[in-house]
Amino acid sequence: MNDEKLDKLKRLSAILTLISGISQVVAALLSAGMITPLVTLILFGLFLIFIGLRALQFIKKGELTKDKEIVIVGTVVPFLNAFANLFLLLFEISERPLIGIFLIVHIIFSAIIFPINFYVKMKFDEMNRFDAITYWGIILTRGLGLNYLFQPLAWILPDVFNPTMIIYLLTFGFINSIMGRKIYKEKENKQIQIAAIICVAACGLIGLIFVIIWPTPNQVLFVTLAGIDVLIRAYYVKKTF
Repeated sequence: MNDEKLDKLKRLSAILTLISGISQVVAALLSAGMITPLVTLILFGLFLIFIGLRALQFIKKGELTKDKEIVIVGTVVPFLNAFANLFLLLFEISERPLIGIFLIVHIIFSAIIFPINFYVKMKFDEMNRFDAITYWGIILTRGLGLNYLFQPLAWILPDVFNPTMIIYLLTFGFINSIMGRKIYKEKENKQIQIAAIICVAACGLIGLIFVIIWPTPNQVLFVTLAGIDVLIRAYYVKKTF
């Protein structure tokens, strides 16, 4: 694909990200009185607006290169956003069908944005199939980190307050976020790669225990993703070192 077509894809992704963010802020306002949808949508909405505007700014200046952090974040956040909206659709907004329409639109947008940004990153880094698989693992690690940093908001309300879950989520949110950055920047560092496997495995195993004690759809999904991530990271280490 030539540079002109790649630039068009980058611009399309940035515009869709911005529109999705604005739509989620609108949906959040319509969710007044429903704490979980309100908080989830406003956070993702503002995050996506920032990503979209920042990406458009870089594109305008011709500075959206593979070294920009926004390229990776712009892949991770739509991935998480699709699941967040899906869970809201399935479990939270049965009383307000209008919001459900917004959520379906957001899922569709994320399903378009994510593969575009993944493809753009593949072209930036000239990835082969092995590189693409391992990059998928990096997205999972960073996605787990970012999601876990958001999740404590679901456990701070008086009727569900759970300090154990909050500590677990914040701890592994920070750890996975840091490891997600390190495994990308230090791909040839075997110790870092192995440390990432241990951290994600610990996150998943502890999370599995908590799923049994305090089951939630979110936690089931992200424990599953942690297991997939461990397999990808182990595959990378085996093939690389």
